[in-house]
Amino acid sequence: MSPAPSLTSQETLTLSEADILHILANAQSSDLGLALFGSPTAFICFADAPLIVRQAALKAHALLGDLVQLCDGEDDDVQIQAAITALSAFGGIIMFSIGRGYIGNSIVVTKDYITFFMQGIDASEIKLQNNANVDMFKATSLRRYTRFIGLSLDGNRANQTSNVNGFNLEYFSSVLFEHVYTTGCKFYGWYMPGGANRAEAIVGLNLAGYDNGASDYFIDGEDISLFQARGTVSPYSFDIGANAIKVGLFNPISDGGPTFLTTRGI
Repeated sequence: MSPAPSLTSQETLTLSEADILHILANAQSSDLGLALFGSPTAFICFADAPLIVRQAALKAHALLGDLVQLCDGEDDDVQIQAAITALSAFGGIIMFSIGRGYIGNSIVVTKDYITFFMQGIDASEIKLQNNANVDMFKATSLRRYTRFIGLSLDGNRANQTSNVNGFNLEYFSSVLFEHVYTTGCKFYGWYMPGGANRAEAIVGLNLAGYDNGASDYFIDGEDISLFQARGTVSPYSFDIGANAIKVGLFNPISDGGPTFLTTRGI
């Protein structure tokens, strides 16, 4: 079990178990940044979340253990990874508070049927720390039925020395992205390779990539469908590999300049 989170004495507020359960079950406004779903749910509280959210999360951690994590604004991947581990073998939901988290290592998806749910790109963000030089989300073995909803990633590429990605989708199959944003990744916002461990059956709805180093989207996997995928030229929005087969419908919206890397084929 990860170390118990703490608040300073100035932040501590006495809340009853009934108070905590009420906040977790009913608060869904952006000023609280909390919601509860009818499936196994873990909650990640960022260091700059509103005070009442941190207070509630501290109490909830005492009740629920590693399903509720308080981040300290440095190496928050430790808390996020602990929450993933705490989910059941059948996955569940990882819910993020409003605010910003900072990661120094990859968030590794180790279970199927996990949904990562953020408050939206104007409310929540995960940023890569200086000189981390790692993909922000990845898997190391086959992972299926993963969903990313409302996430915003900042790859902090000015302070990385290796070509790393926002989402490295090697080993992923049957994945849904919805309202997801990547910016400033050193290499690609979304990396969907071909080959033996290819990305396959990836669906994206209302995606946006901005100022990612090589391209916003690298697509060389199988059964890739992006709908309303917006990219800004960096230098290309979409890099379509020659091995990409059964590529679905694209509706690219670019800010000008070349949208597709024309030296590679579909």
